[in-house]
Amino acid sequence: MEVAEEIIWKRKAWDKSYMKMMENQYDGMTITPSLQKRIIFGFLENETDIHLRPLTKLQQDLYNQQDLV
Repeated sequence: MEVAEEIIWKRKAWDKSYMKMMENQYDGMTITPSLQKRIIFGFLENETDIHLRPLTKLQQDLYNQQDLV
């Protein structure tokens, strides 16, 4: 599944140091960890919002299994 593979590759490519760099680059804007995940990985973090985008639950599960954050 292409979506699953994409999440796995992104998790490997964008680690905590990238997230920190992203915070610094968008200085003056409020970039929360939840918003970072939405921008980079393309899914909504809040479990109650999984119905808003297709495959969100799958993406959340894969993200959490990769043990990066």
